[in-house]
Amino acid sequence: MNWIKKFAQWLLSEELAEERKHYQKINDDLRADKEALEKSNEGLRRLAFGRRKHLVSQLMLECIVKCLPDPNAVGTGGITASDIKLRNMGFVDEIGGRKYDHKCFVKEITAHEGERGAIVHITDYNMNIFIPLRKENVSYEVYGVQTAIETYFWDFYGAGLRMLSAEAWAMATEFIRAQNNVLKEFRQEGLL
Repeated sequence: MNWIKKFAQWLLSEELAEERKHYQKINDDLRADKEALEKSNEGLRRLAFGRRKHLVSQLMLECIVKCLPDPNAVGTGGITASDIKLRNMGFVDEIGGRKYDHKCFVKEITAHEGERGAIVHITDYNMNIFIPLRKENVSYEVYGVQTAIETYFWDFYGAGLRMLSAEAWAMATEFIRAQNNVLKEFRQEGLL
């Protein structure tokens, strides 16, 4: 009887080991599929909703637009590093009756997370904004003739840029400064 139990255990242990291997393979495949789906969903989410949101004022957005080089020249490789450095721009914010001078420039043209684009830096706010460069085929009809143009463009929506009016920007920055002042006083008095 003891011999029969040992034989059954040995026979069943081989079957159990085979089943474990089979289920482990299925589990590994499912895990890999899940990771691939999560990666794909992240890419789709980024395309649908853009990147991290950057709130900018009207003046900042105007400055960013002025400092960006021609997207077709960048897309075809016709822009050099020295061309980019020549495009430094400035703007003046007026907050609380005081004027603040800021610089805005293209830091570099680079690939970020598999996308090509420009990194724009805004001094004093210490903002680095990646603006993707996209290529699109545009088809249209003129006088019965079908025409298609392939063109590059700067994708501001994909960059996550959100513009505030000048008044809303001034109110937001004044609030942030007032909040900083209160926190600084609390720290000086040892309350934080």
